[in-house]
Amino acid sequence: MADHDFLADVQKYAPDADGEAVAGIVKHLQFSQMNPQADAALVSCSDPEELSRVRESWLKKKLARSEGDSDLDAAIETVCGT
Repeated sequence: MADHDFLADVQKYAPDADGEAVAGIVKHLQFSQMNPQADAALVSCSDPEELSRVRESWLKKKLARSEGDSDLDAAIETVCGT
């Protein structure tokens, strides 16, 4: 994974993405990148407390999303559906 160009991947969708910001996200998510199947198994889409934690800690705090809870919950539900 160390030689993967995550910035290039992100820039496919956000051409002006900041390289330092992407590097920070990659560093923060190192564990999940090493074993994505195991990490995905740790998030339970059927656990209301887990979903609330994703909304509050990840979307609001880490990603600074400002949408209302119902919009964020709908986005989480969409991801869980995939």
